Amino acid sequence: MAEKILLKLTVNERDIPRLLRHRFFREAPAPKRETLVSIYYDTRTLRLQSHGVSLRLRKQASGWLQTVKYCEHADNLDTPLATWNANYFNRFDFSSIDDSALRDWLFRDKIRKQIAPIFESNLRRTVWQVKPIADVTMQVTLDRGSLVSSGRRAPFADLELRMIEGDVDNLYTLALQFAERVSITPMLQSKAERGCRLFLNTVSAPARADDFSVSAETMPLIAFRQIAMNCLQHMQRNQAGAATTNDPEYIHQMRVATRRLRASVQLFKPLLPPPFADDIVAPLRELMHALGRVRDLDIVITEIISPVIADMPNDPALLALSAVITERQYQTRLEAMHALAQPAYGHLQLRATALLNSPAFIALPDHQSQATLSEFAQTQLQAHCARTINHAARAHADEPNSLHRLRISIKRLRYAMEFFRAMMPAKACNKILQNLAATQEKLGQLNDLAGAGAVLMHCAASDSNLRQAINLIAAWHARRHADLLAEVAVDIKRIKHLKLPQCN
Repeated sequence: MAEKILLKLTVNERDIPRLLRHRFFREAPAPKRETLVSIYYDTRTLRLQSHGVSLRLRKQASGWLQTVKYCEHADNLDTPLATWNANYFNRFDFSSIDDSALRDWLFRDKIRKQIAPIFESNLRRTVWQVKPIADVTMQVTLDRGSLVSSGRRAPFADLELRMIEGDVDNLYTLALQFAERVSITPMLQSKAERGCRLFLNTVSAPARADDFSVSAETMPLIAFRQIAMNCLQHMQRNQAGAATTNDPEYIHQMRVATRRLRASVQLFKPLLPPPFADDIVAPLRELMHALGRVRDLDIVITEIISPVIADMPNDPALLALSAVITERQYQTRLEAMHALAQPAYGHLQLRATALLNSPAFIALPDHQSQATLSEFAQTQLQAHCARTINHAARAHADEPNSLHRLRISIKRLRYAMEFFRAMMPAKACNKILQNLAATQEKLGQLNDLAGAGAVLMHCAASDSNLRQAINLIAAWHARRHADLLAEVAVDIKRIKHLKLPQCN
């Protein structure tokens, strides 16, 4: 796997003055500045983008420069781009592309004749180049501008750190220094990808976890790296929505990403270098706490109170309690949005990415090359399964904590099976996952009901009217609670006899 020599980051426009007061910029030689105007092309159905191709014209003093970029595996952030430049003389010329399959594809009439401008990029670029120590040369580029398509405009501020000479660790060291001052996060979409979304007028939506699994041929630490990077990207794809909108699904998906990442750390802990767990778990736990408080109140409002109000819409005590909870929900959401906009979140993303690109994960020792992922997966899955069976044996309907422990154990087993599902028989694996997910959902609803009581009582304090409303809510959900316990009892009996298929 090639080492990264380039870091692409996103920074908020309002934070740039503070960023530029960092010692790096104050002590760097005078930067180079230029204004860049680029026009990006594709077919109206974006066939180039779907093929991993970006086609751009950039204005220069002597005319226009044509640039073609190609990434065969566009969903893999570690895959380098192939780039070809050529002067543009009033028509596209792809003859300089030495990838014959790509060149022939672009020259096809069905492609070439449908190419048209889809968006424009206008930016002011500032470039600093420094030699902080001997044998190290780094280049930092700040792009500030906007993308324009069909009358729509999207401003951006992109930060790029490039290693010209030296160790890639120096890039992450510098990025982490910046992240202590302002909120910067890894960039997941190129300008071309963002411009295509603007062209399509794509509405942002919460991103769910990918159907991601590692293959048996992958070495264990490499497998963990792939899983962890997938979790970090899932988290980051939802960060902007969670920090700027009231859609609760963004925060829910961020929580899913953090839980999957923590589960993967626990799963691979016997193999992980100590710095990863030591440096990541604590800030990850803090993030989960901030997101969890919002999610818990969202559940209380939507799943616990709202159905009762829909059934008794004119009860004043219920309406009063709902108002109190809604106010607390609003304040808690503001606190979470504030936390996601702080440097600590970006620092977590960058620190995790830096560790995952360290020699411990890239330059593996000899003994790692002899370990097989299927053997490791089988051992870990059996251990998780045994723990789940043990928790099922100890679970009792009148002990909510025992049901909560079972739910957590099922969730960790599910994540482990999803990470390794490519190594198990699909039919048997999918059936077990469906059954575990259904049981986890029921246990989650029981946990929500149990947790809601404490939240409601805390909000009601000593107000007798609000406590009366809590009694109404408890009575309304009593039948549902009893039904869930009965269904869970049946599921627990099945889990006690759970057997996992062998990994191939």
